[in-house]
Amino acid sequence: MPVEKVNVYEFGPFRLETGERRLLQDGRSLPLTPKMFDMLLLLVENRDHLLEKSELMERLWPGVYVDEANLTRNVSDVRKLLGDGTNGHRYIQTVPKRGYRFIAPVREAGAAAAVSPKVSCLRAARWTVPAVLVSGAALIFWLGWRETDGPTRPRSAPWQFCP
Repeated sequence: MPVEKVNVYEFGPFRLETGERRLLQDGRSLPLTPKMFDMLLLLVENRDHLLEKSELMERLWPGVYVDEANLTRNVSDVRKLLGDGTNGHRYIQTVPKRGYRFIAPVREAGAAAAVSPKVSCLRAARWTVPAVLVSGAALIFWLGWRETDGPTRPRSAPWQFCP
């Protein structure tokens, strides 16, 4: 079975799959914008450490000026998606006037996870059919060309030289 590098983080009922760039809750994919995913990944990778607002903004929007309200909005959207604060679950802590910290326990599911056979078969099947079709077309063309040109031209050994 092939092995691919995949970082997977699990916290509460959530599974953050960096290779697939998706967030799952109890096996169900949740809608995340690219910036929401990047922000959540930054927070999870730096869990239990304060990420300053300026650092988050520079890493999420490098070299571009954006208002702090964009960061606040992304944090709010991620909190809603995670259900932060409901049923006693806490994931993102606000440090007033400073930044944010991911505070939930996180388990790394593995840096090298085996790809399931189903995924491997699907990847192989995606290229098998076109490869067979192209090979078959090339063979038919070659056989047809050989049949029409073959009898009319004299055959000579490739090592013979003409004077």
